[in-house]
Amino acid sequence: MSPRPLYSSRLLSRIRDIPPELAGRTLRLFERLDDLTDSAQARFQRSLPGRLWLMARWILVSLLWLGGLGLGYAGLARVSSEQGQGWSPGDLALRNLQLFFRDSGSLRSGVASDQTVLMLEYARVLLVLALVFTGVLVVPRLFDRL
Repeated sequence: MSPRPLYSSRLLSRIRDIPPELAGRTLRLFERLDDLTDSAQARFQRSLPGRLWLMARWILVSLLWLGGLGLGYAGLARVSSEQGQGWSPGDLALRNLQLFFRDSGSLRSGVASDQTVLMLEYARVLLVLALVFTGVLVVPRLFDRL
């Protein structure tokens, strides 16, 4: 099932500055561009890289999430032991989720070792990549259903 077009000749002709014949030509141009895009997407999905991408994309996103969250948890556990805080697993999980938004209170200058800070920075990068790739995969599906 192809997605419903977001435009129509009636909608385009309602714009006062566009004459109806120009609106019709514009609509045909949009439909032609849709056909070209659909055929290019179908060709990619039939190719070997396209089939591999379709099979592996969610695995890649899952690995990014697991790697980022795991690295963040391990880095924060290390910070906890270096500072002698003794954070519980729940505290570590909460601070791990806070890596998205802020410093999570664990990277005060001079408190954590350079290797630990590097672990947490890599975790932040992996989590941002996971978030972006998840958005790239999910947002088009959401708009297809409108």
